[in-house]
Formats: sequence, structure tokens, C-alpha cells
Amino acid sequence: MKPGFDFQRILETRDVQPGFFMAPLYFQTLAAIAVSLSVLMAGAWVVQQRTGNSGRVDTVWTFSLGLVLRPRPGSTASSPSRCSRT
Repeated sequence: MKPGFDFQRILETRDVQPGFFMAPLYFQTLAAIAVSLSVLMAGAWVVQQRTGNSGRVDTVWTFSLGLVLRPRPGSTASSPSRCSRT
């Protein structure tokens, strides 16, 4: 047996929880969303400070959410037009 951390052996064991390996992916995704929105809102704050128009912050927030939270190609999120009605 080789010294070190053997991912293959861990993946082959069946005694781990089903969602165990997905948790870090979810945390990384949430962290990326939080950082992205923070950077975009910091930009909105700069615009507000320079122009004195606080109404632009709402517009930037709306477009930031749409930009960061949009479904990616190949994701499992389904659009309403693709949902089948039975």
C-alpha cells in the first residue's frame, strides 16, 4: 500500500454518505456567488459615490443577480418552456 491519500479507495467505499462529495462543490459555488455579487455591488457603490445617483444601485443589483444566478448551459435547471405538463 502506498503512503498518502488515496482518493480512488475512498471513492470505492460504500460507507460514505451519498452527498458527502457534493458538499464542497456547493460551498465553492456559494462562495463564488457571494464574491461575485460583492464585487459587482462594490462597483455599484463606486458609481453611486461618483454620480450621486443612488437609483443606479437598484439597477446594478437587478442585473447583477441576473448575471450571476442565470442557469448555465448543461445545468439541470429547467426553463418553464421545457417543463412538460401531463
